[in-house]
Amino acid sequence: MDAFFTGPLRKYRRIYSPRVEGDDGNLALTWSVDEQALARLQALDGKYVVVSNQMRPAITAAEIFYTSRKRSRIETRMRYLKSQLKVRPVLLESALRIEGVAFVTNLALVAYCLLEHMLKKAGIDESVRELFLNFEDIALTKAKLPDGTEVSHVENALPFHYRTLQNLGLLVGEYQPPPT
Repeated sequence: MDAFFTGPLRKYRRIYSPRVEGDDGNLALTWSVDEQALARLQALDGKYVVVSNQMRPAITAAEIFYTSRKRSRIETRMRYLKSQLKVRPVLLESALRIEGVAFVTNLALVAYCLLEHMLKKAGIDESVRELFLNFEDIALTKAKLPDGTEVSHVENALPFHYRTLQNLGLLVGEYQPPPT
C-alpha cells in the first residue's frame, strides 16, 4: 500500500490508513481517515505561497505569482542542459576544448529553446523532442560532380515534414518538396 502514496500522493499518506486483510482469494480493503490531518490539508487547499523580495508597490501579487511560475521554464532548460542534450563522455585536457564543449552545449540549448518558441508561435502542439524524433530519419546528401555541378537530395522526407517546415518558416535551401 505504501507504494501508492509516493510522488505527489505522499501528502495523503498521513490522512488515509489503508489495510488489506484476509487470505488470498478473500481479501478485503479497509481504511480509516485521520480527520485532523485532513482538516490541516484542507486549510492549505487552494493556496499558493510565494515569498518575494520585490519591494516596489506598483508590482501586484498576480505579477509576482506569474514571474515565479515562469521560473520553472528556466529550471526546465537547465535540466535539459544537464540531461536531455546527449553528449558522450569526453576527456578534455585543454581549457580551450572545455570552453568549446561548453559553448556547443549552450548553443544546442539555445537552438532547442528557439525551436520550442517557433513551435508554439506556429501553433504546433508538439514538443521539440517529438519534432527531433519525427525528423531523425531525414538525410540531406550533397555532392559535387566532376564537372563542378553541385547536387543535393533530401531522403526520407514525407509531406508531413515539408508541411511542418513550412509552418515553422524553415522550408528553405535544399529542403524543398519534390515537384509533383
